[in-house]
Amino acid sequence: MDEATPYALHAQAARRALADSGLDRALIDGLASAGLGTLAPVEVAEYLGLRPTWVDSTSVGGATWEVMAAHAADAIAQRRANAVLLVYGSTARADIKARRRTSDLSFGARGPLQFEVPYGHTLIAKYAMAARRHMHQYGTTLEQLAQVAVQARANAAANPDALYREPITVEDVLSGPMIADPFTKLHCCVRSDGGCAVLLVGEEYVPDLARHPVWVLGAGTAVSHTTMSEWEDFTVSPAAVSGRAAFERAGVTPRDIDLAEIYDAFTYMTLVTLEDLGFCAKGEGGAFVAEGRLLRDGSLPVNTDGGGLSACHPGMRGLFLLVEAVRQLRGEADEARAVGGADEARAVGGADEARAVGEADETCAVGEADEVRAVGGADEVRAAGEADEVRAAGEADEVRAVGEADEVRAAGEADEAGVAGATGAAAGGRQVRRADGSLPELAVASGTGGWFCSSGTVVLGRG
Repeated sequence: MDEATPYALHAQAARRALADSGLDRALIDGLASAGLGTLAPVEVAEYLGLRPTWVDSTSVGGATWEVMAAHAADAIAQRRANAVLLVYGSTARADIKARRRTSDLSFGARGPLQFEVPYGHTLIAKYAMAARRHMHQYGTTLEQLAQVAVQARANAAANPDALYREPITVEDVLSGPMIADPFTKLHCCVRSDGGCAVLLVGEEYVPDLARHPVWVLGAGTAVSHTTMSEWEDFTVSPAAVSGRAAFERAGVTPRDIDLAEIYDAFTYMTLVTLEDLGFCAKGEGGAFVAEGRLLRDGSLPVNTDGGGLSACHPGMRGLFLLVEAVRQLRGEADEARAVGGADEARAVGGADEARAVGEADETCAVGEADEVRAVGGADEVRAAGEADEVRAAGEADEVRAVGEADEVRAAGEADEAGVAGATGAAAGGRQVRRADGSLPELAVASGTGGWFCSSGTVVLGRG
C-alpha cells in the first residue's frame, strides 16, 4: 500500500470490523493498540475519533494480540468495558520500498541485547540457531522443515489475497538463497503491508450482532527470555506454557481441535509450536509435518490462509491468526479466505485464560471485516477474545467480542469468549470442513513474539 499510512489502515480495518459486527460505534469504550506512535493507544484513539475509558498497549511482539484479547475478555467479564476494539496497521513493505526504513536486522543494542549485538546475532540467526539445535537433538531434517513452507504455499493457493500462491516444492525451498543457516529464503516469512481489527463484546450484545459470534473459550500467556543465554532449551517455546493453560481453561485437548493458526515467521516456528501445543510429542514435529497434515484437507489444517510464509506478514501478525480462525469457524473462509471446518479455532499469542468453576463470563468476538489488500499482504481479519469458558449453571456474564476488521492486505480471561463477524474477498476452496462435511467447531490461535520470547494461545469455538 504505497499511498496509505499506518493510521489509514487502522481506520479502514476498524470501520470494517464495526460494520461486520452490526453494532453502533458509540458502544466502543475500550481500545487495544501497539506498534504505532509514541503513545500507541492514545494516538490511534485520537485518529479514530474514540475516547476509550479502557486501554491496553501491551507489546510483546507477535503474541501481542492474543495477550490483548485475553486482557480485553477479562475486562469485559468484569464489567470494566462493554466493547473493546483491537486494531493494527503497518506499511512495513511500502516503507522499505520508499527507503523510509531499513529491514530489522536486530532489535537494538541497549539493555541485555548489548551483550549479543557485537557478535552480529540477528533476529533470523537466533531462530536459525534454535532450528539447528532441534535438528541436532532430534534428527529433524531440512526436508521436513521445508514441508512446512510447501504446505503453507498450497494453502495460500486457495486464498486470492495471499501474496504468493504459486506452488513450490521441497527442492525449491532447499535450493533457494541462504539467509541464515539452515534457513533459505523460502523458510522465511514474506514482508507485506496490512491491517486488521477485531471487536470483542459482552454476551448481552449478541442479539444485536449482524453475524454469528465465535466464542473465546480459553487463553494462556507466557514469556521466556530476551537474551539467548537465558533460554534454557532452544527446542521448547513458551507456547508449551500458554498452550497448556489455554486448553485447560477451555476444557478441551489438542485432539479436539479442528484447525490451528500458528505464528510462522520461519518454518521452525510452526514445527516447534505444534509440538509445544501438544499436537505431537517433543522431537516428533518433523515427522508430523512431513505427512501433509497441515494442508486444508489434512488431519490438522494449519495456517489455512497461507500464513506468514505465503499470505501476509506486515509485522505483528498475531491479530491475523484470530481473524482467520474466526472466518473458518463461521464458515466464511471461502467468502474471504477459506480454512476448513474446525471444532476449535485456537489462537496462540499470549493470553491468560483462567477458568473458574461456577463462573461464566463468556466473551464473544464479533465482526470481522474485509481486508483491503495492500501491497504484499493478505486479509485476515478475524480474532476472538480469550476467555476461559468456565461455565457454571446459572451464572453467565458472557463477554462477547464483536467485529473483526479488514486486514488491508499487502502483501481474559473470561469464562467463555466468542468472536463473530467476518467478511472478505471471495476465495474458493479455502473453507475447512470436518470429515462429515460440517463446519469446524474448535480452533486454536497461537502467537509468538520476538525470538520465542513470548507466547499467547487462544482457543475459540463456534458456540
